[in-house]
Amino acid sequence: MERLDMENLKTKAIIKREKIIDAAVKVFLRKGFEKATVREIAREAGITTGAIYHHYRNKDELIHDAVTKHIHFISDLNAYKGDSLKPSSEIIEEIRVATSKRLSNLTAQRLHILLTANVLLDENELLKEYKETYESIIKKASDMFVYTYGIENEKYKKLVASILVAALDGFAIQASLGILDTNDEEYINTITDFFSKLGQHLIIKS
Repeated sequence: MERLDMENLKTKAIIKREKIIDAAVKVFLRKGFEKATVREIAREAGITTGAIYHHYRNKDELIHDAVTKHIHFISDLNAYKGDSLKPSSEIIEEIRVATSKRLSNLTAQRLHILLTANVLLDENELLKEYKETYESIIKKASDMFVYTYGIENEKYKKLVASILVAALDGFAIQASLGILDTNDEEYINTITDFFSKLGQHLIIKS
């Protein structure tokens, strides 16, 4: 019974954090990170500021979680199903689907540009966390190429991962400026096809 109660509490806590993050994203996009306040985020979420501080020590922690949820899609990918490695075709399809969702998410694109500008201009405490998170994303992406193509050449797998992340950043800028239509499936399919062929090139080079 106690275990069930604990699980219910954890579930409620997760739901509450999601509600806070969703509200924070709306406020951040309206006012920017610097001008947004915890009070405004609480009002948007329909809760008290105390409820937010129960989950987050400060606004920077909330910014980090909000951006991570919307941008770093690859951290949710897993090459294994239980103890077994998934077929490479299944991994490639999961990467393709995740990339498509990331590219078509205009909110994620704008958040990414907003955070990058914020940390580079102010060089605040978030810069270190953002750099570490960014490096972990590149590392995870490079590992996914290993699982997919069986390549362990450190130089080339990191290079391909860096190109993938850099391409997504570039598309984030173009989508935010309205140059690219985030609902255009043709360009998304072209991108994913490009990286599939790039992976095959990696096999040859290694």
